[in-house]
Amino acid sequence: KIQRPHLREILKRDLDLLRQLAALFERDPELRRWQPLALVEEFEKSIYKEIDFGRELHNIKKFAGIFADDPSVYVPSVYEDLSTERVLTMEFIDGIKVSSDRLREQPWFDPEVVAHNGVRMILVQLFEHGFFHADPHPGNLFILPGNVICPIDYGMMGLLDQERIDELLLFLVALLTQNAERMVRLLERQGIVGEHVDTGALKTDLLDLMDRWLGVDLARIDVAVYIQAIFDVITRHRIMLPPDLLLMGKALATIDGVARDIYPQLDPIEAMRPHVLRIYFRRLAAPEFYLRDTRRALEDSIYLAQRLPRIVHQVLLQLRDGRLLVRNEPSEPTLERILRERNRAANRQAVALLIVGGGAISSYLLIHGQGWLPWLGGLGYVAAAVLGLYFVFGLLRSGGQ
Repeated sequence: KIQRPHLREILKRDLDLLRQLAALFERDPELRRWQPLALVEEFEKSIYKEIDFGRELHNIKKFAGIFADDPSVYVPSVYEDLSTERVLTMEFIDGIKVSSDRLREQPWFDPEVVAHNGVRMILVQLFEHGFFHADPHPGNLFILPGNVICPIDYGMMGLLDQERIDELLLFLVALLTQNAERMVRLLERQGIVGEHVDTGALKTDLLDLMDRWLGVDLARIDVAVYIQAIFDVITRHRIMLPPDLLLMGKALATIDGVARDIYPQLDPIEAMRPHVLRIYFRRLAAPEFYLRDTRRALEDSIYLAQRLPRIVHQVLLQLRDGRLLVRNEPSEPTLERILRERNRAANRQAVALLIVGGGAISSYLLIHGQGWLPWLGGLGYVAAAVLGLYFVFGLLRSGGQ
């Protein structure tokens, strides 16, 4: 595999043109929500990774380690001493492309076995190792005697940490079980649902889409179309999906399309379900799956405890200087003023209830809590004290009313 001369210079010119077009699109409010400049930046990172043959060599070796004990997948050997960043030397693969008509003429070829192995291969990559072939289209897949799958072209790979694997696994489970509530919660946990998003409307649109798919025979579901429809609904609500989620969707949709071309009778949901559920329940049985959220909560609590004195100091300074709340309102009609005062009284009652309730809960955690819960109780006392100070100063500034 030899890189064309002056390839980087050509790519730079093309990317500059794309960036200029994206800047024009950014001026249109309707197009701006798709973040054209961010898309070009992400594409630039991806394309430069794909032409770095040193990175691809590393990818091949890592991929080979993942499937070293799997007889249904073969990874080509690579010759490091004959490879550079612009030249990649690999073993010659004497196989048949999965898209070739010659494949069906082979007496050893079993389309059902290859289709199921292909689905299992991508799920193992995604959810067991977090390192996956992101472009498994027909031209990148060879079939060897014995129905062995041999992927080539390892320039575009996806990489996921364990936390992201868990999130994507839950997302796929929600997608396969048509659970819109869980899907929206997962998007919120990933921090990509901004305040501008109407989560109720998003959930309704997802439920409406899934309801239309409920009546479809599972064996006839086109996973590529289904995933794309889900992503279209999400992006229509101005949510920018993370690149790894898009890559996962692309990889699943592509391998599903390839598998169904080979074996049209394939039921994609049924083919995925046992592998996804096996991985899912294994993660549920792992203690670190639950400890991660507890550890994160503890770290957040420690961080808050470290910053809280500074926050309290700033609040007290603003209260002392009268800068905490400044209003300059014209005189209001009598009825509006009465309603505003009643609302203010209701707000103060709510704050008072929070202080009392927070103190009671904090006391319980300090006395009966175990592990990190007494720390949380201490923080609750501090928070109640800050609210109490705010409440007292508010009363003093308003003349006790």
